[in-house]
Amino acid sequence: RHLMNTLDTLERYGVEWKAIQENHDSSTPTGKLAITIMGAFAQMESDMDSVRIKDAFAHKKSKKEWLNNKPPYGFMLKDKRAVADPERAEIARKVFKDYTRHGNISKLLRDYSSVDGFPRSMKALRAMLMNTAYIGEKYGMEDFTEQIIDRNTFDTVQRLVEMNVKQSL
Repeated sequence: RHLMNTLDTLERYGVEWKAIQENHDSSTPTGKLAITIMGAFAQMESDMDSVRIKDAFAHKKSKKEWLNNKPPYGFMLKDKRAVADPERAEIARKVFKDYTRHGNISKLLRDYSSVDGFPRSMKALRAMLMNTAYIGEKYGMEDFTEQIIDRNTFDTVQRLVEMNVKQSL
């Protein structure tokens, strides 16, 4: 589609496209046909790549495999699955509990600033607090990961985060 739009724009401005090494020429009907066919094949290949990637992701999800290389703080990858990292999971539990007590992300950043691998920005910490992987949910699937945070604590944190976002606007 992008190729065809580009060729259309070039034609509107009276510009012809000639690729000397590939012998493509938009100034002739045969050349336009060849370019159009090439573009169609390129689009088909792109569409097929998209289908293959979506299928691969669906397969990985069905096996509860993590889709990228970095699970959230408190987890580690084991056999391509996100599982609780005993030491960091305990810190994550403490972070959620601390937030339910004071509801202050800046204070959490200060309190945990010396913890290795801990989020370093308000945005990253807020994303951590809102990440459903901590209650075992990911990609719309329950029991995708080990549950690190109990549902009640997680829901309390969500309400506090939402209230704090509204207050800061």
